[in-house]
Amino acid sequence: MTGSSDFSHLLMCSSREPIPEPTVTDIHDWLALLNNADSVVLYKADHSHIRADGARAKFTIAYYQTARTPPLLVGRGFNEHRHGRATLDGDRVVVTPHEYWSTEDGFRVFDAFLRGTPLSDEFVLRDPRTAYSQSEIEQLLTEKAPLPVKIVP
Repeated sequence: MTGSSDFSHLLMCSSREPIPEPTVTDIHDWLALLNNADSVVLYKADHSHIRADGARAKFTIAYYQTARTPPLLVGRGFNEHRHGRATLDGDRVVVTPHEYWSTEDGFRVFDAFLRGTPLSDEFVLRDPRTAYSQSEIEQLLTEKAPLPVKIVP
């Protein structure tokens, strides 16, 4: 993406031409075609963006406040539907079942971003680089307690 801000939003995917000022329908259609080879990215003119990676039935969504900030995973609230299993790497929780999306439910993240709603108002944002104690990880895996939300600014 160039430094131009002739748009408020830009929808991008490596296998398609970018769409400036995408409609809700454009976004939904692109998420329905999501696959492991193509990410779907929605940029704002301020360079914040969200990115969906994975297959349309099970993907993650990362939020980037700027192009240089680390990604925060976007997840559902802890009383909401879970999808899949947690992925761990030592003392890090790479992804939780609350952070996997399908086309039907992941669309609401893109819709909120398009409308300008702060994602933290409707979703849980988490830095996947954060280390957790063994106790916190066990609570997550046994579903006795939700994973504590730890956001690294």
